[in-house]
Amino acid sequence: MLLAPHEDDVLAGAKERLRAAFGHASWAVELEGAHALPPAALHLARLACMVEDELYRASAPPTAGGEPTAVEFVSAANERRALLLLRDRLSGDAMSSHDASRDVQAKLAAFVRGGPPPRSPAPSTLAPSSAGHDAQLTELASVLRISHAVRIVSVENAGRGLVAARALTTGDTVLSVPVDQLVSARAACTDEPWLRAALGAINEGEWTAQLRLMIVVIRERRRAEASRWRAWLRSLPPVTADCAQWSDEACARLPPSAYWLRHALIAELDEFREGLLPQLCAAHPQLFSDGPPSSPEWRWARGVVATRAIELHLATLGAGDAPMGAEAAAEGEVEGEAAAEPAIVPLMDMLNHSPRAQLEHRVCRMAGAACTLELRSIAPVGADEPLSLDYGSRLGAAELLLQHGVPPGAVEGADVLVAVQLPPEGAEGACIAGALLLAQLTPGGADTHWLSEREPLPAPLLLAARLCVLVEGEMSAAKRAFAHRAVSDRNERHALLVLRKAIVEQLSPPGASADAAGDAGGAAAVAGLQTDANAHPPPAVSRAIDAYCDAHERICFAALARVEAMLERVGAA
Repeated sequence: MLLAPHEDDVLAGAKERLRAAFGHASWAVELEGAHALPPAALHLARLACMVEDELYRASAPPTAGGEPTAVEFVSAANERRALLLLRDRLSGDAMSSHDASRDVQAKLAAFVRGGPPPRSPAPSTLAPSSAGHDAQLTELASVLRISHAVRIVSVENAGRGLVAARALTTGDTVLSVPVDQLVSARAACTDEPWLRAALGAINEGEWTAQLRLMIVVIRERRRAEASRWRAWLRSLPPVTADCAQWSDEACARLPPSAYWLRHALIAELDEFREGLLPQLCAAHPQLFSDGPPSSPEWRWARGVVATRAIELHLATLGAGDAPMGAEAAAEGEVEGEAAAEPAIVPLMDMLNHSPRAQLEHRVCRMAGAACTLELRSIAPVGADEPLSLDYGSRLGAAELLLQHGVPPGAVEGADVLVAVQLPPEGAEGACIAGALLLAQLTPGGADTHWLSEREPLPAPLLLAARLCVLVEGEMSAAKRAFAHRAVSDRNERHALLVLRKAIVEQLSPPGASADAAGDAGGAAAVAGLQTDANAHPPPAVSRAIDAYCDAHERICFAALARVEAMLERVGAA
């Protein structure tokens, strides 16, 4: 491992003389064993990173018997730079010695050569409508008074979908659902007025409306044939496409940003189940008389709501009584318009996503102020053509994957992004100044930078890396150079090594070696629900996960290829 000062260091000559005076024959250090760090390594790193005033403080006592003497601690700033230098050199050596890093290097070489073609999800195909689907549609339409011009079909490896039962022209009504048949907290409170107090007691910020609807879905599922939504409940799958029901094994390959998004979601869900539900059940025993929801049941309900609910202005539709205390919260701030609330529209919730959807929904008022929610075609549709809604155009690729199992590329503008964070470390003067420069020169002063396939190594990220590794003597040069050229060869080399390490970290999925997170949750209270241990996502979702991970990997390797090319220009040693 070579720890020499960089050739552009104006103090290199003085450091060379001190190295000899301390009795070290060269700047090279041999590492012994996988975890051994010889004292000489720290001593030489301290010396290599010294700035002018620190050299004056460093004394070189004569060596005894030819044995090298220690370079003592001179300042916190120098110690930090020395440790960073050691870390970068060690991580650089690890890039060529560690098995995982060798794998990264091999993949990077393949990427530079052109590499294998990226995997992509196989196209889904439609299966003919079955007698079971026809019976399900007939029951839904009859029990819930739904008018329609659709058929239910199986989409290979992707659950079910709707197709046009006949050719449609622009403006045709495809579905018509009475508003009083919508699954919502308001409808449940109208059926059982005591629920207004129970659901009204939930006040969890942006989760409030979703938690209320989750509880309604679980209660109605348990009521089975007594529920007025029994036909719709029978149509629900035992596993949803959202990540709350994916097994830890299925998520092990997810890159860090997506992995921790899922981890945070499950942690929040578990916190609500373990903290909120016991209080609700104690105050309202009739809420779940047969016991509070198990973990699988709770996550399943969240998946149903997350993948099937849409936001509607229920207060203006006459959709029922609001939970107690929710009336004021539902009042909008724009011309007195009521705020939107989540609701599930039976049969409409079987529509799959497409960025080029042919349908839109609107409210139609009928005699006696009754309302129906209608789906109308906004473009001609052929008979047996798949029907779709665009329900994810404002979400990023990670959110579309985690919430709906949608693969990357399905939504225009929803690109896979790689998050890289490079905040200045430490608190010495150069780092504080670097942080201030970073806040001035980067958009919004953000310390998170996003890599994409269009721009795998954005200029603000390189600027941030340069600023993060500044030493005192480089501040004036940094102000002149900004992001357009290197501050110095030393700074550029260090910045690129820091960048390389940060990007390589994005190629190490947190779940690959982590222990299984979250408890099994016990047996599900509802027959057919899967436990955490066997909750594998549907095949189409598994392919979407693979496609997302592949895109994430391609971006990282594109960025690494640029970093390696720049390191070659400034010299990596």
